[in-house]
Amino acid sequence: MTTANQDINFKSGYVAILGRPNTGKSTLINKIAGKKIAITSKKPQTTRDNIIGVHHSERMQIVFIDTPGYHKPVKKLNNYLVGQTLKAVKDTDAVLVLDDLSTKFIEDGYSAQALAELASRRVDNIIIGINKTDLPSISRRLDDAMELWKKQSFVKEVVPLSAKTGKGIPELLKLIAKFLPEGPAYFPENMITDKPKYWLYEEFIREIIFEELQQELPYSSAVKLTGFEDNETGLHLSGEIFVERSSQKGMVIGKGGKMIKKIGTRARKSISKREKREVHLALQVRVKNKWSENNNGLKEMGYEQ
Repeated sequence: MTTANQDINFKSGYVAILGRPNTGKSTLINKIAGKKIAITSKKPQTTRDNIIGVHHSERMQIVFIDTPGYHKPVKKLNNYLVGQTLKAVKDTDAVLVLDDLSTKFIEDGYSAQALAELASRRVDNIIIGINKTDLPSISRRLDDAMELWKKQSFVKEVVPLSAKTGKGIPELLKLIAKFLPEGPAYFPENMITDKPKYWLYEEFIREIIFEELQQELPYSSAVKLTGFEDNETGLHLSGEIFVERSSQKGMVIGKGGKMIKKIGTRARKSISKREKREVHLALQVRVKNKWSENNNGLKEMGYEQ
């Protein structure tokens, strides 16, 4: 690959991905990166941190920033999530706002247009990605939606795409290239995210919690790895799942320990699939009273402004 230092025409820059909860931001960044770096769930507010995914090509490097779904903050944790989203927009070369036409529900009044307008006050280059075009209900409404977006003076480009299938992503990358300055690559070719492996493993465990446990419990949970050993027999991991009440601890453990075993088995398989090696995982559950509602609790779980 020709490096940026050898080719003055090399382009590089940062692009924040914004959208309401469940618009497909994490699915898109995983598809672009070519490997799973962000967890996904049908439940809103799954993503809690800004996650970098790097796209490498011969003459361009795009650093995408996956952000939490923008919503009205309720708890301290929600304030953190919204703060992460606004932080991502700062100093980016462009903002990609994902619009999902498959749902009529607008999370706390923040429509895709309102979010795009908010981003346009901070960044000049606003790109609209109309996602989930693989769904028939979206494809039937696509032309009208594109026409409406093109009438917005603050929108530079509109592109239909499917984060699930990858359709439209090559066109999206070409559009983004127009807004990137010439400059050096920010990350080496073999690096697709800035997150350390232990953080990714914590996220994979949390993803299983979101899938297996119902109602509000996943939003009251956090995961911290306490042990990490890599040797000839595989990856040996130990971790703690934090909840906010004793009753929640019982739900995570399950009758006879069935739920915690199921979470551990699924998380171990997920990590093993990504790393292509044997994984050993031991999990415990701890109660940290109202950790999501106070600054000290957020800091202890790694969610620090």
